[in-house]
Amino acid sequence: MPVGRAEIAAGREYAAAVRAANAPAEANAIISWLVRVHYLTLPPKDSSPDENKLRFAALAEELRAWPGEAVRNVLAEWPRVSRFFPLLAEMKEKLDEATFPVRFHLRQVDELLDAWEGAAEGGR
Repeated sequence: MPVGRAEIAAGREYAAAVRAANAPAEANAIISWLVRVHYLTLPPKDSSPDENKLRFAALAEELRAWPGEAVRNVLAEWPRVSRFFPLLAEMKEKLDEATFPVRFHLRQVDELLDAWEGAAEGGR
């Protein structure tokens, strides 16, 4: 059964809504979550106030690549599962794991919508 333009548009709106719901957090919010982890874990040995400001800013910039809610959840859980402040690679691993289902779902939706659009244009 052919899919019409209205269904394709609704699918695009759905994908956009899912992406909006998974937007990155503001850097200041991420920094506050990192400070919490810092106080609840053993900090890096080179941990001074100036080093921490730079570390937190750099990490916040990197962590904006993931949905804010996922970052908050991973950082909230961190002190419960580790005594040490996390490395970026450790956080990325947890974030990739946490966000895989949504990323996979969106990729599938996009591929399906692209196929439907191609079929709709080819059927003209």
